[in-house]
Amino acid sequence: MKTDKRYLWYGKFDPLEETNCLIFPCNDCGILPIISRTPKEDRWQLSCPKCGKKAEGSRRKWQAVINWNKAQVSRIPYWREFPLFDLDRFQTPEDARVYLKKVRQVLENRVKACEQKLVAYRKGVLPRPPGRKYQERLRAFLQWCILAQGVCKYWMLREAKIEKDSHFPSLIYGRASSKMVRFAGWL
Repeated sequence: MKTDKRYLWYGKFDPLEETNCLIFPCNDCGILPIISRTPKEDRWQLSCPKCGKKAEGSRRKWQAVINWNKAQVSRIPYWREFPLFDLDRFQTPEDARVYLKKVRQVLENRVKACEQKLVAYRKGVLPRPPGRKYQERLRAFLQWCILAQGVCKYWMLREAKIEKDSHFPSLIYGRASSKMVRFAGWL
């Protein structure tokens, strides 16, 4: 089965090397955290320099950043500003979530295919295994996709609540656009 090429482009971003540009500010004080490596445990850790809040550490830097971002619920960036997967081309966060669901399925299938090839290599069926960086990059993209789905879901629910609570008739304005809401100062 051939995969639609629309779901194979994840953006101009290397999830293994460029994770520093995707760190959400601290929930409590709004300051960007510091990334450090603990030499004793050989793990990456993100911590807020102002309030000391920490996220779960990880052996991989990108995973530590994702762990931090998942904990920063009140500082989630606007869904169109999420730098991966070109989400700014979609009209609504619902449309972006539908796309991300398909991207996630493709990534999960590619990760499984790598695992199967690795098993085949260990059994002597394949001459060489899939590259380690390639496997890790797929896993990283999968985790970023899951985070992007959460960001879109957050904004989808938030915009739906704003529309529901709004005093403006939806027949005139349609769905509450984020630009209208931001301009009105409701966010």
